[in-house]
Amino acid sequence: MDYMKIVDLVARILGSENNELKARHDRVDIVEITMALAGGSKLAYKMFPSRFETAMTFSKKNLSPEQFKLLMSKLEFEAEQVFMKNVRVTLQDELAEYKIKLAV
Repeated sequence: MDYMKIVDLVARILGSENNELKARHDRVDIVEITMALAGGSKLAYKMFPSRFETAMTFSKKNLSPEQFKLLMSKLEFEAEQVFMKNVRVTLQDELAEYKIKLAV
């Protein structure tokens, strides 16, 4: 999956004005994204891209319940429009973070 399309998709859903990507890990399959949201707040999350699926982890401290509901309500439909394929979205709601996986 083209992870840049997913970064743009998440930014569009959450109303981001600016995205910063960093691949600071020694592994090339981990990307850290920091988004500047409207109102001056920032949202940071990690992405783990691969060929047929992409996983994202959002800290519950950084993503408000309203932002999470907005993201989950639009993510599958918008991803299917971008990739022109059926996209499965799975969620693991853990104690400190949300893990979201998109797969084609």
